[in-house]
Amino acid sequence: MGFAQHLLQFTETVLHNRPSMLAYFTNIASMHSTAQRTEAVQAVQGFLNVWKDDYNVLLLCLLADILLVFRRLEKTFQKDGVRITDVFSARKAAVEKLEMMADAAFPNGCIICKKCSLI
Repeated sequence: MGFAQHLLQFTETVLHNRPSMLAYFTNIASMHSTAQRTEAVQAVQGFLNVWKDDYNVLLLCLLADILLVFRRLEKTFQKDGVRITDVFSARKAAVEKLEMMADAAFPNGCIICKKCSLI
């Protein structure tokens, strides 16, 4: 399994668990009054400030889409008996997909969560 696959699985996990994490951390942050703010509660509040922002989620979805392209490229390179023509055609397909992402969003949104068509 390649590096892109590991990062993609991590990205999928974060996107999948984000709603639960937000609910849990919101509950922790609301349980403590402002006078009782510990370092842990401040860390939770910092997490909430970052991950409540939809822009960060959109960036994570974009990262997931890019990682999918690189995962396919890695799988081609790791095959037994790969030929140089396979490498060039896989590279060309990857570049075309990345250029397509630069020009416009995917029609159905993010490949992972199917919501982020605003990228």
